Amino acid sequence: MIDTPADVAGWADWIAGNNHIDAKLRDENRASEKDYFLAVHAATEAMFRRILFVGLRLNRVTFPDASDWLFHNDVTPNKTNYPKLFDKLYSHKQITWAGVISSADGLETLWELWLGFSKTVRNHLAHGIRKYDSEWIRCGIAVDQELLIRLNVALLPFVGGSVAGTLSSFNPRLPKGISGTDLPAVTGIKSSNQRPKISLVDAQQKFSTLPKRKIASVKKDKR
Repeated sequence: MIDTPADVAGWADWIAGNNHIDAKLRDENRASEKDYFLAVHAATEAMFRRILFVGLRLNRVTFPDASDWLFHNDVTPNKTNYPKLFDKLYSHKQITWAGVISSADGLETLWELWLGFSKTVRNHLAHGIRKYDSEWIRCGIAVDQELLIRLNVALLPFVGGSVAGTLSSFNPRLPKGISGTDLPAVTGIKSSNQRPKISLVDAQQKFSTLPKRKIASVKKDKR
């Protein structure tokens, strides 16, 4: 991968060394700035979930239980809930979200821009609320990429490795999980709503029962 005009300096080299994020973007359409921005923003959300996953593992939650908890708990990063959960998971490390984002130059500003700018642009684009021209989208790409790079660096001394990379390379390694760990006690969240189970077969069967729709013919102008 090589840097494009929309990428921040050194992005190609950084992502080449961080396979968790690279895997999210490797096959994305870079010819469309809109599509690429949406993919990069999704990668930032994956990074935020990955940070929580590491926090769960540091609390001796098993890999399957940590993955399952994150799947059923939609922790959308915002100004209050995400920092609160981060602080709970990393309390034994004696670090806070405020401490992490203040430890790297510009990271507090990037966090504010992610919440107030790129997240808003993403939501508007994804839900068809409005369109944005190239200058807006490129700014969103820059904010998200720079956030990924600087947040990863800020976390390195606290977790012992690259959250955006391979977790097996952490030093010290993540502790072995203990089956049956009390997740409400670890997370401070008493209950979660299970995501609804969906079935492709059921959806296809129901779709096939729809009454046939009359297709209007288009008459050609003979002029």
